[in-house]
Amino acid sequence: MSVFTRAAAKRRKDQQQLERQGSSMGAVSEADSEELLETIRDVIRKTATEPNVDRGVAVEQLSRLQEKHHKLLAGKCITGS
Repeated sequence: MSVFTRAAAKRRKDQQQLERQGSSMGAVSEADSEELLETIRDVIRKTATEPNVDRGVAVEQLSRLQEKHHKLLAGKCITGS
């Protein structure tokens, strides 16, 4: 077996393993996704309906939302910046 044939077989094996893991590892559940989406909708509704929205309050809500999002992804072993 040549070096190239072994390398190709290894790449195929690694790719298959990644495909199997990709569908289950690190996936955010549908319930978590819906909860996060609903929180985003709440922030948008509150910000859009109040005529005198305090920028600091809006920033605070968005910061809490971002923190919740990072905790959710960290719990699912998904990282990013």
